[in-house]
Amino acid sequence: MESSLRTVGERLEKIFNSLSDGLLVIDGAERVMFLNPSAEGILGLQQKALFPGRLSESITDRHLLKRLREAVDGRGKKDFEWRLTHDSGPAREITVDALPVADEHDCRAGTAFLLRDITYQKELDRLKSEFICTAAHELRTPLTAILGFSELLLGRSDLPPEQQRDFLGYIRQKAENLAEIITDLLDLSRIEAGRGLHLCRESCDINALVQETGLTHSVHSGRHAIEIVLQDKSVELSLDRGKITQVLENLLSNAIKYSPNGGAVQICGGLVPGAYQVYVKDEGIGLSRQEAARVFDKFYRVDGSHSAAPGTGLGLSISKHIVEAHGGRIWVESKKGQGATFYFTLPLPVAAKGGEAGLD
Repeated sequence: MESSLRTVGERLEKIFNSLSDGLLVIDGAERVMFLNPSAEGILGLQQKALFPGRLSESITDRHLLKRLREAVDGRGKKDFEWRLTHDSGPAREITVDALPVADEHDCRAGTAFLLRDITYQKELDRLKSEFICTAAHELRTPLTAILGFSELLLGRSDLPPEQQRDFLGYIRQKAENLAEIITDLLDLSRIEAGRGLHLCRESCDINALVQETGLTHSVHSGRHAIEIVLQDKSVELSLDRGKITQVLENLLSNAIKYSPNGGAVQICGGLVPGAYQVYVKDEGIGLSRQEAARVFDKFYRVDGSHSAAPGTGLGLSISKHIVEAHGGRIWVESKKGQGATFYFTLPLPVAAKGGEAGLD
């Protein structure tokens, strides 16, 4: 019987240790009886260094300790949210649920605290709220221009033909901006719904596509010297021309936006083993290590302040989905204040793989 109970206890301990949520159990004297690895990570503790120990020795945040004690004795809420800070890592947002633990006589023998790290969910909620505000602003700006110039054209019959053409050009440009934002939103909705991106593949000379996109941006950016470096021979790939153009335009427009003082922007394309690789290099503000790690997250913008470059924070996230839907990958190399280089690859047709030249 004792052996059977020991086996059950060992199984339960393995189950508790495998939980993604933290579990901290104390007895009636506030002695720590159990602490699973997830709780160790959330609280920044080590189980071996803790036992035998009391709750007051393990929880260094005096205010949190007070809330836990109030949850135990019924003077406070048994479930609450808390912002946890400790020296071993960044601040975390957690939820705490206090659950009574009964003994064999159904009397309260202690308390189990279930700890859940909701830092990511909190950050996502914050980014979504910021995105809604940003998207509303990004939509309103071109819409205001469209309405303004439309009213001028409708209300003034004495405008010279040249000025009318200029106003119509502004309207078209702003309408294209609106269309780009709406395309991003529709792509995001498909991704969020788990439907992925629909690709209309066709045979396409990727060198010509890179050249065409680079030249288009060269015409529209007077403050940046855009250099296009390509291998001489054409490279035929099966891809969605429109969506890969979207990726190229996003990388180029970001390089320009985040190089406010101008400078060189280089777009290069060529063969690497098993793939065609493109990179866009700028001399702009660059990214910190933390920013580079999150730059492909949806809603994320490098600078959330009002002085930030315009955008919804969706372009790079959608670009990542597009490249991965083609079987490629995308990444960034950067240092703060030293510019950024964004790379992406597209796989070659099976017959074309092997023995390709490298791309510097």
